Amino acid sequence: MHVGLGLYALSLLAFIGVLLTLDWLKFGRRLRRLFWFELMVFFVGGCFVAVPTVAQEFANFFGVGRGVDFVVYPLIVWLVRESIVSRYTRWEEQKRIADLTRAVALHGAETTPKS
Repeated sequence: MHVGLGLYALSLLAFIGVLLTLDWLKFGRRLRRLFWFELMVFFVGGCFVAVPTVAQEFANFFGVGRGVDFVVYPLIVWLVRESIVSRYTRWEEQKRIADLTRAVALHGAETTPKS
């Protein structure tokens, strides 16, 4: 197994390291499970970056043409799903905030003394 770390691989691993550091500083102490899940995912991704032949071996085993396809296609599907779920969640939250604002405004109108 050959580990050939070129400039791109080193840059990508550094980028992963920066993302993990920023996420730990932002929510690592509060959301430990999420951070550890992210750490595991990035560790596996980092292994594929550092040793691309492993991704190719997995691709061959599962009948996918190239190692990069084995890694990228599931990521694209996951990112599209996350985008859809995030958009729907944001829409639900905006609706709840609008309903709450409406209820507070109506309650304020009912309790305000009329002069």
